[in-house]
Amino acid sequence: MTPTDISPTIKRLGLTQVEAARITGISHHALSRYVRGVLVTPRWLFLLLDAWERCPEALAAARADYGSTTRQ
Repeated sequence: MTPTDISPTIKRLGLTQVEAARITGISHHALSRYVRGVLVTPRWLFLLLDAWERCPEALAAARADYGSTTRQ
């Protein structure tokens, strides 16, 4: 996964940038900067997105923990 892969990955997971930021615990502005390549995306974010792709139950649990109401 490269910085340009973050946005498609977030979309494949059915998340908006706002929701992805909320459930990962980072600001929407920081996530936007990672997506645009302005900031170097931290390794942990790649690992987390990959884990959510491999285990949709983990993503569902993260969404439930943060009371997400966005599309699922």
